[in-house]
Amino acid sequence: MNIAELNKILIQDGFPSDTYSLDGSSPFDGSEAYILSFVHGTWIIEYIERGKRREIFRNASEEIACREFLAIMNKDVKPYLSRILR
Repeated sequence: MNIAELNKILIQDGFPSDTYSLDGSSPFDGSEAYILSFVHGTWIIEYIERGKRREIFRNASEEIACREFLAIMNKDVKPYLSRILR
């Protein structure tokens, strides 16, 4: 899996765009979100809450980072969305 495939899956699965960023940018309104970025040859996943970033994963492989990002979104964001969309 690469970034383009990950993005397609996130959209198909209905994740709101304000719950994640795949280009390393901070989300939009200071709320909670997950960020995937590529810095100096390393893929980094961070969690941002109230403007503060916390690194939660790091790997040199795009495929491994994308799979981990999707797993995190499914584990942490999807259950929340299920509760609010009932």
